[in-house]
Amino acid sequence: MKVIHINESNINDINLSPNVSTIGQFDGLHLGHIKLIKKCLEIKNEKNLKASLITFNPRVDVVIHQDDVNNYLIDQDLFQNKLKELGVDYLLIIDFNRNISKFTHEEFFEKILNKLNIQTLIVGFDFTYGHLGKGNIHTIFDDSFKSLNPVVIDALTIDDIKVGTKEIKQFLSNGDIINCNKFLGYNLILKMELIDKFLYAQNLHLIKDGNYLVKINDSLISVEINNNKLIVENYQFQDKKNIIVEFIK
Repeated sequence: MKVIHINESNINDINLSPNVSTIGQFDGLHLGHIKLIKKCLEIKNEKNLKASLITFNPRVDVVIHQDDVNNYLIDQDLFQNKLKELGVDYLLIIDFNRNISKFTHEEFFEKILNKLNIQTLIVGFDFTYGHLGKGNIHTIFDDSFKSLNPVVIDALTIDDIKVGTKEIKQFLSNGDIINCNKFLGYNLILKMELIDKFLYAQNLHLIKDGNYLVKINDSLISVEINNNKLIVENYQFQDKKNIIVEFIK
């Protein structure tokens, strides 16, 4: 998989093969996101195209709404590894900033999407783009001068609840790891660091204080989260950094 950062200075130099693309923030890479990506890969095989995923760094919410930059659900390395395993050819990361956030939906298409050789665009039913989110699934066709008629994917629900990043973070804030993992489609993984006998991660605050079962190096361990630190008893860590903690329940 080729990772390409896109910004206003290099956009005209981007040279991609014809591709089918999906676009979004993809925080967590949950089952709803996988539904979009699988449709992308299906069309890739049908039409002999490359498959691309377009996302933003930092997230749109961080730039526009000053959301906490430490609120990400998924580590970037894990995110990229999962995309490689799925068969995505291009990860296109838009270096998002205030100036781009002010693009109208027409400008966003003309200045960015139109440069990426997209033959088919896969979007979620609630996809918006451009300043104030005024672009949506109904404007893409006109913005593209009728060259792109997006494939719109309906919401995925489990137990009558929409599968979304917001919903998963709510599970975590309630300490509900089981439903979090159910909606992610895999066990939540945090990359942590050992400091003074405690484990820390930038996004550990997303999880409610309490007792949990985790896996570290294939060992199942009972741990406690208290005041943004993870407490592990009777375990010897060989490395103090990049400790992978997989939350089971």
